Amino acid sequence: KKEGLAVLGVLTSAGLMLFVGLADDRFGVRGRQKLLAQLVCGTILLGSFYLVKPTDLFPGWLPIGFSFLFLLIWIVGSINAVNLIDGADGLASTVGLIAGLGLFAMTFQGEANWENVTAISLAGVLIGFLVYNFPPASTFLGDGGSMLIGLLIGALALHSSVKHATSIALCAPIAIVAIPFFDSFVAILRRRLTGRSIYTVDRGHLHHTLLERGLGPRRMLAVVAGLAAISALGGVLSMKFDTPWFALLSVSMVIG
Repeated sequence: KKEGLAVLGVLTSAGLMLFVGLADDRFGVRGRQKLLAQLVCGTILLGSFYLVKPTDLFPGWLPIGFSFLFLLIWIVGSINAVNLIDGADGLASTVGLIAGLGLFAMTFQGEANWENVTAISLAGVLIGFLVYNFPPASTFLGDGGSMLIGLLIGALALHSSVKHATSIALCAPIAIVAIPFFDSFVAILRRRLTGRSIYTVDRGHLHHTLLERGLGPRRMLAVVAGLAAISALGGVLSMKFDTPWFALLSVSMVIG
């Protein structure tokens, strides 16, 4: 019954996120309206999460509002991280594929559950999609696809971490999505420092920089995929060996 409630929360929030993304692709939705929808989706998701397994990611003396706010930022950040990195053929699909495989490895412990089935299903879908999205692409994700992938990655990372110590529960999921999170953080910082709106589109993302340095679309995709795989592997090893150091080391290497 509790697992069913968790699945219902994920499906409801994912369905709403897909609807908003498709509306944006078809008609255009303002950045603040999309952010509001993301906050609603995150609240639905976290509501079901707290009902099923009250989080132990934080010490008991911290107020529940603090942990809820932190996790809401995590979900919205995951959605936008994948959405913002979707600026080149195959990029968001490849990052999502690597994250799906990493989350499957983190959640699989010898038996099937909804978390590892969803993670491997996400990876399988993106493998099939990459046939058409690999550069030069004939089909694109759009916001409907990229925001949905980001929400699922954030939700699965959250559900897979609560059984572990605080340090591992925080470090391992961040390592899984270190590349899109770091790229998004730098993009927001860059826009604020230059006096532009954080919703402004620019050509300063990681993939733009690599392309400007002379890498072709496929070589650029290979570099980003390699970096994403290194950080995801660190997250998986941290979870398997019950230590945060693999995640911290891999993220440090990738950012460096």
